[in-house]
Amino acid sequence: MTQEELILLCLEKFRPMLINMARAYHQELDDLMQDAAVILLEHIRQVDMSKYPVTYLRTVVRRQLWEQQQGKSLETVSINAPLNDEGFTLEETLPEPQVVTDHTSTDERIATVHHALSRLPLDEQLYVQRVHALHAFVPNGREQRAPRTQRVTGESARRHLRADWSLAQTVYC
Repeated sequence: MTQEELILLCLEKFRPMLINMARAYHQELDDLMQDAAVILLEHIRQVDMSKYPVTYLRTVVRRQLWEQQQGKSLETVSINAPLNDEGFTLEETLPEPQVVTDHTSTDERIATVHHALSRLPLDEQLYVQRVHALHAFVPNGREQRAPRTQRVTGESARRHLRADWSLAQTVYC
């Protein structure tokens, strides 16, 4: 098969792909066919005639047309790369990050957590104290439930603490 025959065969086989690309990129099919023919002429010499030339050329055409539609080649831009001889970078154009101050005192947070924990059943208090190493927290003597597994106790404690509105307002806001 000659190179001209291979190009004509490729254009015929690539037609459905080019129709889809024309729809996706809002282009005329004839323009994409011409661009594909030019790409095929440029890359036809790189094809090994014994190994799947049509598949190779389809990949090349698809990639080249996609890059043309993007309007630029795929290159990464570093925010720290100098833009000019003076060393000006994109990072210098970004505003300084705003520092958010915490208006809730640490003591208030600790008191709220301890208050929320004290409303839990005793087994859940003991579980949370042990798992999170809350040495300053002293569990109160609420009623003892029937023994439960650690997993069930932990899930129950997390569910109760998530439902505590005052704890959520103090810790997460």
